[in-house]
Amino acid sequence: MINRVIFLSLAVSLMFAAPAPAQQTAKQSAATTISVENASSFDPAAATQAWLNTVPPEKRAKSDAYFEGGYWLIFWNFLLAIAISIFLLVSRFSARLRDFAERTCWGSRCQGSWQLPLQVTFYSIPYLLLVYLLSFPLNLYENFYREHRYGFATQSFAPWFREQLIAL
Repeated sequence: MINRVIFLSLAVSLMFAAPAPAQQTAKQSAATTISVENASSFDPAAATQAWLNTVPPEKRAKSDAYFEGGYWLIFWNFLLAIAISIFLLVSRFSARLRDFAERTCWGSRCQGSWQLPLQVTFYSIPYLLLVYLLSFPLNLYENFYREHRYGFATQSFAPWFREQLIAL
């Protein structure tokens, strides 16, 4: 019975998720229209370059700087994750969290099949909070200051921080 319900709900969701037929606009330019006859002669690199030539140089430089900075941020996030992990291991803070979780789930409070999941929960929550606090400065730069500098965000700090707490 459960399998039939799952199958039916999957079928209904796939039916509604099917893409709608593409609508043709009245203003199709000759450059973007590709017919069967000229499809083999279409050069996507040339079309991309033609479009890029229409972008003003200052906007293109700003876009390039934003994306190149994004590549650097991936690298800095990786290094920060390694540094936080090493710090938690060397400072033995991770071991103290583990001991806290074991002490909390010891005895009659967490007997049976609930012991391990609760122990993991009592370790994970403080661990995630600590990692969030240690990575907050880079998160603040990456998702608040940088986005404002490039004009991609308009929120003030309080609503932005509220959304960060909701995400946490």
